[in-house]
Amino acid sequence: MARGDQGIVLRQLNMLFSMGADGGLTDTQLLERFSSRRDHAAESAFRVLVERHGPMVLRVCRAVLRDPHDAQDAFQATFLVLVQRAGSLWVRDSLAPWLHQVAYRTASGARSAAARRRRHELRAAEFTSRSAHPGDHDDLAGAVHDEVGRLPERFREAVVLCLLEGLTPEQAARHLGCPVGTVHSRLARGRERLRGRLARRGVAVPIGLLAAPLGSAPTQVAVSAELLQTTISAAVRVAAAKGAITTGTVSAQVAALIEGELSMMALVKLKWVAVAFLVALLGISAAGIRGATATVLQSQASADEPRSDDDSPPTTRVPVTDHQAMENWWTELEKDEPEASRALLKLADRPADTVPFLKGKLKPLILDGNRLKELLVKLGSMDENDWRPAFAELEYFDPRLAVELETLMTDVGESPTRQRIVAVLGGHPADTFEGKAVILRPVDGGFNFFVTPGGAWWAEHDVARINRGQVTKKKWIRAVRAIALLEHLGTPEAVAILKEMATGHPLAQPTRAAKQASEKLGGNAR
Repeated sequence: MARGDQGIVLRQLNMLFSMGADGGLTDTQLLERFSSRRDHAAESAFRVLVERHGPMVLRVCRAVLRDPHDAQDAFQATFLVLVQRAGSLWVRDSLAPWLHQVAYRTASGARSAAARRRRHELRAAEFTSRSAHPGDHDDLAGAVHDEVGRLPERFREAVVLCLLEGLTPEQAARHLGCPVGTVHSRLARGRERLRGRLARRGVAVPIGLLAAPLGSAPTQVAVSAELLQTTISAAVRVAAAKGAITTGTVSAQVAALIEGELSMMALVKLKWVAVAFLVALLGISAAGIRGATATVLQSQASADEPRSDDDSPPTTRVPVTDHQAMENWWTELEKDEPEASRALLKLADRPADTVPFLKGKLKPLILDGNRLKELLVKLGSMDENDWRPAFAELEYFDPRLAVELETLMTDVGESPTRQRIVAVLGGHPADTFEGKAVILRPVDGGFNFFVTPGGAWWAEHDVARINRGQVTKKKWIRAVRAIALLEHLGTPEAVAILKEMATGHPLAQPTRAAKQASEKLGGNAR
């Protein structure tokens, strides 16, 4: 036997024996071995991980991407992201839930890239592509993977392990380190949530389908030997280069997908660090409010469920259709923590009721001339039932948006209307300080003021207070939090509300928040 052939055989034998030993290791142990070794043992450990989870990852990629080549690119990118994060990634035991999320995000990124490429195609070809209707099963598979990724972590773990990877509840219990009964409970509740969320998307799912593994035919796939070896070889090269993606290691498409996913992870991490700093430093700032709201929804999405190991049902539960409960939570959104966080979590758990409720509460900040005239007429009324609602609506607008009101003050004289306009602009009753009217004028994001004799000292100090944003932004806390909640829910109805809110006055924080949320979702409802 030639010496070169002998070396190949020896490597294959070493691989065979090491794979036999690695097959009984947990994902955590395999990942640690891959991260700490740079020999055949590392390659063997990674091979076991790909063989163990590859079919599930490929199913996710194919559910999102109908082009098989794009699906293979997303498959490779998913496992190479794992290589990049192997040294810092912590998993309880199974990588399946983490890989499912990365695979879905990566495949979604590939789908967006493909859509951008299609924009450059001929109009006729584009029309033909849109006219082709995919099979119902493909639509269902993509929707299921989308909704699985949105489940609370403990439900998602059970669903991914049992329904996507095909493990028995007993096997999943060993992976998760919990009783078998707990897995059964979480699996049942995860199925129920999936069915409800899919139903809200207009996808009717038979009970029998969610009772069977989602990896069964016709969605069951096998990773080809070529794809398996290509992925493992690329992983070994990337690991040897200490995570660097060099020319020739992978294709340009795969490299772009890896970069996109790693950038997303870095931005998310940076966002939460910045949020924590801003919340601690600024407290009530609108950016901190929106970021803190998103943090609550992302990191505590399962806090609304009982935390006991046996997942016993809660002893009390507010009815989903209880409108008064919705009103109470809406009120709590304007309060400080922890009331606002509790309200957010309660509302997030009831998207079918929350989204229509918020649609009735949130309106774009548009103060057109006709509406302004109507409000001014009511503001001049001596009947409190008329002018109080008008005052509340005008007060909601930031003083920087109230230039129209200032131009009208010279026309109304010293009337009740003038005093109430002053109160709207200043964020306070105009006659509470020695009966002196204080008028704040918006100038370049700050305020100038004039005051009748006797009230200048107070006005100077209150202008400084308002310039710090502690008055005007407080009116928008609830709206900004509600917008962050709609972004978190991401349903088609929620996206529609965000788009409508984004049409408001560009200086208003709710308008900016809605625009950012709408752009982040990209019109792609969950």
